[in-house]
Order: sequence, then structure tokens, then C-alpha cells
Amino acid sequence: MTQQPTILVIQPDRALQALIVRVLKTASFQVLRSDSIQAAQLLVEQEALDLVVIDQWIPDHDALEFCRNLREHSNLPLLMVGASSDAYMRGIALDQGIDDYVITPFHESEFLARVRALLRRSQQATQQQQPQYTECGVLLINWQDQQVRKYGELVHLTKTEWALLKLFVQYHGQVLTHRMLLQQVWGKSYSEDRAYLHAYIRRLRAKLEDDPTKPQLIHSESGIGYRFMRIEAPSQAPQANPTSLAHLRLPYPIAALIGRQHELTALQELLSKPEARLITITGMGGSGKTSMASYIAQQLHQTQQIPVVFVALDTINDPNMVAASLARAAGLRDHGDDQSLERLQDWISNQTMLFILDNFEQVLGAAPQVSQLLQHCPNLKIVVTSRIVLGVYAEYEFVLPPLGLPDLQQSPPLEQIAASPAVQLFVQRAQAVDSQFRLTAENAPIVAEICVRLDGLALAIELAAVHSKFYPPKVMLQRLNQRLDFLYHNSPDRTQRQHSLRGAIDWSYELLGSYEQTIFQGISLFDGSFTREAAQALWPNDEPSRIERVLQHLVNASLLQRETSSDGLSWFAMLDTIREYSLSKLPKGEAHWLQQQLLDYYVELMQQAEQAFLVSNHTGWIKRLERELPTIRSILAWGIQQEYSLAVWQLCASFWRFWHEQGHISEGREWLAKIQHLQPSTIPLAIRDKVRLGAGVLAFIQDDYAAANQAFGEVLVEPRAEHQPKAIAHALTNIGMVAYWQGRYDEAIQALEESLPLLKMLDDRYGMASSLRHLGMSQLVHHGSRSALALLAESLSFYQELGSKSGIGTAMGFYGRALLIYGDDHEAQQWLEQSIAMLEPLGNWPAMARSQTFLGRVALAQRRYADAQQLLSQSLATLYRVGDREGVAASIEGLAVWSALNQQPDRAHALWSGAHWLREVIGAPIPPADYQALRRMLPQSFSFIQQAQTPKSLRHLVGCALASDCNSLGCDEHEQ
Repeated sequence: MTQQPTILVIQPDRALQALIVRVLKTASFQVLRSDSIQAAQLLVEQEALDLVVIDQWIPDHDALEFCRNLREHSNLPLLMVGASSDAYMRGIALDQGIDDYVITPFHESEFLARVRALLRRSQQATQQQQPQYTECGVLLINWQDQQVRKYGELVHLTKTEWALLKLFVQYHGQVLTHRMLLQQVWGKSYSEDRAYLHAYIRRLRAKLEDDPTKPQLIHSESGIGYRFMRIEAPSQAPQANPTSLAHLRLPYPIAALIGRQHELTALQELLSKPEARLITITGMGGSGKTSMASYIAQQLHQTQQIPVVFVALDTINDPNMVAASLARAAGLRDHGDDQSLERLQDWISNQTMLFILDNFEQVLGAAPQVSQLLQHCPNLKIVVTSRIVLGVYAEYEFVLPPLGLPDLQQSPPLEQIAASPAVQLFVQRAQAVDSQFRLTAENAPIVAEICVRLDGLALAIELAAVHSKFYPPKVMLQRLNQRLDFLYHNSPDRTQRQHSLRGAIDWSYELLGSYEQTIFQGISLFDGSFTREAAQALWPNDEPSRIERVLQHLVNASLLQRETSSDGLSWFAMLDTIREYSLSKLPKGEAHWLQQQLLDYYVELMQQAEQAFLVSNHTGWIKRLERELPTIRSILAWGIQQEYSLAVWQLCASFWRFWHEQGHISEGREWLAKIQHLQPSTIPLAIRDKVRLGAGVLAFIQDDYAAANQAFGEVLVEPRAEHQPKAIAHALTNIGMVAYWQGRYDEAIQALEESLPLLKMLDDRYGMASSLRHLGMSQLVHHGSRSALALLAESLSFYQELGSKSGIGTAMGFYGRALLIYGDDHEAQQWLEQSIAMLEPLGNWPAMARSQTFLGRVALAQRRYADAQQLLSQSLATLYRVGDREGVAASIEGLAVWSALNQQPDRAHALWSGAHWLREVIGAPIPPADYQALRRMLPQSFSFIQQAQTPKSLRHLVGCALASDCNSLGCDEHEQ
């Protein structure tokens, strides 16, 4: 099936945005939307777009500047929409790179015609463009990104070197004179400076040729110039399936793949065998296992369009957490149970996929889970990197040796030393920090001995080469000699990785000043990524700029890695081996003090995050806390062990909202249970109440209504005057919420009406919005009162004042559901479509899926059966994935009505019976008003017949509902 073009709509006016999106979707285009330039820039970077529709006036941003910047690196068609009838202004827009301009109000047919014309011209221009890639021997040249890869490894070229290469390829096979090259690349004033040209040719050969002394690509024509040879016919790079690209989650290889061609070929051959479904790459720490696995995965993805999921296990020590980690890496959410592996099996099913499990040696107890995954997924292959084999049936071990070394006993000449992979890696990294470094006849034997003494391990060689900027090889070798005995000392209490790398790390450590060593030791407490601010918080009395300078020095010393995320935050991280070394240097007394600072820092950070969770779009906070989660887990465990009761309770009182948002429900409940023994009587009542509210919400998500009511009830224990009014109000709201979902509507209304005066007194608009929403729905589904609409509208207005996009989208969905109950299908459709449009970009899948459920019911009422089936099936799959069982029942009820209306009575009875069974299991009956709304869609003569058979499981029920040919709950198929 042909993939429809994807169009990004940048439009701050919600009404106009909704109109444009509707027109485009009606024409079957894929549509993304944004109401700000900042969000649009992220979408442009992350998504494969075919056209951008942008409004001329964007609040607080210059739309034309955005278009100019985009046009500098992209030919993406741009269609501007605006109300300006001024031809001069439209002319300016067109001069800035806009391809077309549409004046509002516009006719839908004209707008679509302009969109199609732009897409047609863009496709024609793309077809006429030169190939993006050119292959030349072992080189792959990417013209668009101006990149060159040699044996798959990125080669860093300067602008001048790139200009030379481009000229050579353009005139491949022809002799280019010295004068021509100089004039074309440097200008006429350099036309006689041949020495300058020769120097650059030597540099280019060193980077591109296998043996620079025997060039195969850049040939010298004595006295004349140069000729570029061995050019092959250009070819288009393989185009990956867009759906597969979503599963390409690979880290950038740590070590260069130098001298790995034999291993790469052997591993590719092994992976191509049908019987080799589990391959474990073993080898010493720092030998490049991760880089090898990542490169193989990239090759398979690019050449065969195989979806790839990379799972980093370096921050996990508990084998019981592996299944959940695999599921999250694949994009599945935690449902708060122990079924992660089963859900992952269901999701993979018969798909052809590749999983990379990195650093498995610390979770070997999870090896049986890997076997189970392979048994249930016939087209899945798994590549594991580990120092130890898994020891399971049908495992293929692939041993990755250290990099090749020169034979020093034979006194090899310069050419042989230079051809050694280990020496090539050293030279490459040395030149990265010192562009003047060269391998010469004098220093080559010394460099070779350095590599041999480092056992050819990539990480150790890189750590040594980074110091070439300060020490010549001879001095470097002398310093390394001081560590040799320790490096090769086999100690029973040390791992093999420590035997091979500790000397290199110890040597780098001693080059640090005393203050740098202090910082290096302290930041080892971060179990994963951390920010500059987090590191500075460890030493609150020190000058922040001084700490920042040390961090930069550690990055330059290859002891620390740094990257910048899409939101502009700088993140630092240590390699595991280096972190282990650093921790061993940290004095216990100092570690205790630093951990106290770290715990206090995360308490304060989470209090800031808590406010964002309440009032606004908090996607940035979610991403940030996901990266810091390993450290938060470790510092929370330390705080519990040390019985720092107050700080631990404070952290949990705020952090439960993150567990809730990200679906880490079981983990959150476990942590909240662990802190109960930490002298709760000494904790301020306000903090205890916040924790109880969190525990209740997490229990409610897992349909544990008894635990939820108990937690909320503890906040209402007499005398109430001792509890803060806000806690009491939220407890009442949550009790009302639980009662609503359990069908106890009178109790729900009573609790919610009792909470509202308190919330109004506190001016807690977020709380009022939530309480009004559930009060409106309780009155609606119980009494059918039309006054409920006013309550729902008031709830929406509060969310709009707060700027809570998630709240706005959810409230719109509830309002649309209410209109559907009243029989106003057309108005309900508009509200539900707006709800989905608001929630989808936020990734709020549970709320979006519920809106899809009721939009599907709208389609049923309007007799649009194909749309109804699609919407209800999509919502069912999503709600099952996120663990919303009441939502699953609601979707299945819609599908039951669809079956009845499509002359499938047996299927209708089966699905209705299954939904009834599920509601009884969770204790959440169908709301009367929802039942009446569904009943109106059916002929009066039709009645659902309750089947005696029940589903084997929830998974079986969902499978039957999604399978169009299942007419009985007693079937043995459809286990999704």
C-alpha cells in the first residue's frame, strides 16, 4: 500500500487548525499539527515530512524566519496561510522561500488543489535530483549530509577536504591539474601553491585510503596533478520503511570499527542462518561488543528494512526487571503487573524483528526469559552482548577478540605498524585531540608497544591516545610502564574487565589535579545520566563555574561523556568501568555526605516537577526524569536504608506523579509501601497525606478499589481539622472518582459536592476542574440531568485557564461523551475530534483512546460502520496495552453493537457477554446513560443474550473482539 504524504500544520488558531486538519484528513493525507514554532522544529527534525502548512502570524515568533532557516537545509514545500490581501507582503513571503500563499477564508477545493500541486512538483524535483549516495570501494559518500563512511565508520573531513573529495568524484577518472584543484578549492590567489595542495592530499589519503603509502583512490600524475580512480556507479541508498524506522533505537557506537571486517563478515553470515536466532557476542570489557552489535543492527535495518529495538541493560541489576525494560524499549507501557513478557510476545507475534540486548552479564538470571521470547516469536532474532554466555539452548556464541596488534618480535617496518588496527585506532584518536600528530618511523615502534601493553582493547587505547596532546609517545609509554604489574595482575576479587582496564583508568586519574579528582569521585554517585546542575548540587559551597570547568575537563580526558538533548539540556554520563573505578576511590565518609546532598537535590527537583505535572504540558519533565530515574532509584534506596525518613517521604510525595504518568504503577506502589516503616509518626501530616493520595491513585489505576479507598480514607480520619484542607478536598474528589467508576453514583455525587467548596476556598483550580468533571459525569450517567453539561463546561474552562493541554483534551472528550448520551451526534463528533487532536501530540494514549471509543460510537449512531469499526478496534488495542480494563469493556461494548448492526448476532452476544464478565471482575458496571445511548442505536426487536461461557482471560477476550471471525467466547483461538 502506498504511504500517504505527511503534512505538518503550524497553526495557533485552534478553529482554523481544526478546519485545515479536517480538510487534509478528508483527502487521506497523514497530518501532524503544532501551534508553536518550537514544537514544529522538533517535528521537522524527528518526522519524515512531505509538506508544511504554516500561518503567517505566529505569536511571539517570526514565521518567515522559521521558513528561511528551514529553506537553508531543506527543499520541503512550504504553503503559507494568512489573511493578508496585500500583494507586497505576499511577495515578501514568496521571496523568503515560501512556495505558495493561500488567503483566508479559502475554498476547500482550491486549498487541496494547491497542496496537491506542491506535492506533485516536489516529487518530480526529487526524482530529478542526483543520487544521495555514492559508493566507491569501501567508501560510502552521503552528499546530502556531507558525510563519508569507511567500512561503515564515519570519517571526519574538514570543509577543505570535503571540497577536494567532491571535485575528485565529479571528475572521476580524469586528471585534475594542480592549478585547477588550487583555483577551484582555494581560489586564484593560491594557484601556484602546490605544497599547500600536497599537504591536503596527504591528509585526505590518510583518512580514505587503506594504505596511504599505496594509494588506490587518489593517484599522483607526476608533475601534472591527481586522478581519482575506482569510482563505481552511483546508487540510491536503501530506503527504509517508515514504520521500521520507528523501531531503530541504537546508541552511537563507542569504539571505531577499525580492523573488524573479518568479524563483521563472520557475524553477518552467522546471523543470516535461519537456525541462529540467539547470538551472544562475548569478549573482554572495552573490546567493542556494543559497537559491533550496533553496526550489524544498522546494516540489517538499512539493507533489509528489519525493525530493530536496542535495549540497554547497563543500569539494571535485577533480572526481574529485564522483561519490563524490554517492553518499554519496544514502546509498551508498564501495566503494573508481571505480564510484561507476555505482552511483548503478543506485540512481536510473527513480525520479523531484531532485538539487541546490551550488557547482559549482570542479569544472567533473566536468560530463561530470552528463550521464552524466542519460542513464542518465530521470526524474532536476538543479539546479546555479554562477558559471559547465557548458557541456554540453541545459543550461538560469537567471540570478539581484541583489536589486531603488530608483531613486535619481528621489528616490523612503519607500513606494517600503520596497518595494525590497534595502531590505526590510536592514531585516529590522537589526531582528534592533536591535529599535528603523525605516525613516523621514530615513534611508530613506541605507539605499537603502547597498544600491545593495552592488550588491543579499544577503550584502553582511546584513554591513552587522548593524552597525546600533552605527552609524546615516549613519555606516555614510560608512565604506562608504572601500571603494567597492576594491569596484568590476576586477582580473585577482580573481574576480567578490571584486569584489562584499571591500569589505563588509574593512569588517567593520576593526571587530574586534587580538586578534579574530588569531583571525579563524587559524580560516580550518579547511576546514569546527570545534568550540570545536579553535579553542582553535590558541592553547594563551591563555585558552580569551577565545577563546570572540571566537568568539561573530564569530558576532554575521555573520563566523562557529554551530549545535548533536544530541549537544550547538557547531559553527562560515565562508562560503567570508569564509574566502578571512580566509586572505588570515593571515601566512605565523603560518600555519605554527598548522598545526603543528592537526596536533598532530588527532593527539591521533584517539588519543581510536581508543579509542572499539575498545570501544563510536562513532556520535557517526563523525558528528563526518565534519564535520571536510575539515580533517583539508587538514592531513594540509600535514603530508606539510612532511615532519612523526612527526605524520603518528601521525595515520594512528589515523585508518585511521575510513576503515575509513565505507567510505572507497580514500582511506585512498592516504593510507597517500603517507606511506611520509616517512623511515619515523625513525618508532618501534610507530607503523609500527599503520599497517601499518591498511593490511592496508583492503586486505583490497577483497579484495586479497596486499597484506593483505604488510602483516601486515611486522609479523612478524624479529627479532620488536623489535615490540610487541600488534602481533604483531594481525598474527597478521589473517593468520588472511585465511586463513579464503581457505579456508586449517589456516593460519588455526595463526595464530589463536599469537595467543591473546599477547593473553591483554596482556589485550587486544577482540583476544581477534576472534581467538576466527575461530578458532571456522575449526574449525567445516573440522572440524565442536562445540567451536567454546565459542570463539564466549567471543568473545561478551568483547564483552559491553567493551560493544561492534557486536561483540556480529556475534558473535551468527556463533553463529547455527554453530548453523545443526549443524542447530539454531530456536536459530539466535533468535540471528540478536538479531544483526540489535543491529546495525540502529548502521547496521552489512555485519554485519547477513550475519546476514540466514543467517537466510534458516534460513527455507529451515524451509520458510518467502517469508521466505527476502525476507531473502536484502535481504542481497544490501546486501552488493553495501557491496562485500562474499564476502557477495554467500553470499547468491546461498542464492537458488540457494531456486530449487531452488521447482522452478526452471535458475535454481538459473545462480545457483550465478555464485556459484562470483565465489568464484574473489576467491579465497574456499565453506566446507565451509556447503556441507554447504545440501546438507542439498535433495533427495538434486538436484545443481547448473555452467554454462559466466559473468556479464558482478558487477553483472550481482547483477541476475540479484534478478530472479525470470532462468534463465541469458547473458541481456542485469538489469544492476542
